[in-house]
Amino acid sequence: MCWHPTAPILYAVSELDQGQVTALAVSDGGELDVLASIHAGGPTSCWVTSDPVGSALLVANYDEIDSGLAAFTTIRLGADGLFTGEVTVSRQPGAGPDEERQRTSHIHQVVPTPYGTVLATDLGADAIWEYRVDPDAVVSLSRIALPTARGPRPSALSSDRSTGFLLGELPEPHPVNRRAAADGPTADKHVPSAGRPGPPPDPASPSHHVTCLLAPRRLLHHTRPRTLLHIYL
Repeated sequence: MCWHPTAPILYAVSELDQGQVTALAVSDGGELDVLASIHAGGPTSCWVTSDPVGSALLVANYDEIDSGLAAFTTIRLGADGLFTGEVTVSRQPGAGPDEERQRTSHIHQVVPTPYGTVLATDLGADAIWEYRVDPDAVVSLSRIALPTARGPRPSALSSDRSTGFLLGELPEPHPVNRRAAADGPTADKHVPSAGRPGPPPDPASPSHHVTCLLAPRRLLHHTRPRTLLHIYL
């Protein structure tokens, strides 16, 4: 789920065979009222976020049954925060060495940057795809290659947007890795966890989500179905 940047509207994505996004009005008392729903542009939609100005929703569709290409979808919003009906589906080919998890492209998360671009994390292709969302088009810019068999899934940007954090889950959960612009295009640095040592990585509990907190400065890493919360300074 995600909020509209300015309007009291909440957007929820449904991970169905035909994924959809629903807009809900939120009253001052917290009551929810369904405003509209729209097809998400692909199956098993698993992530939705708004661009910084609220002109579009960015959706990750994990699978694509027909073409084998997972989709990143841009859903345009009007000034009132409701769907205009204009939907753009962007697909990229990809595969990795893991025959079970990387037979095809699998877009898991979409993150907007302050530079007008969008980063789509592809677990199947061991890559991040970069797009530019223009008022009338979505333009593919580049493919950022990651180490083979990493299986990138959740990602997050620091508050100043100079550093990115990425978690992989293949062949087993990987530690958080950090990449900053000053480090160079291929420099990943392991981020040690703060606090008490936890249990060893569990292949049955892949990385599920990562987020940055502004104050205090912390990075939170959540795994499932064995629920663990790792905190990084």
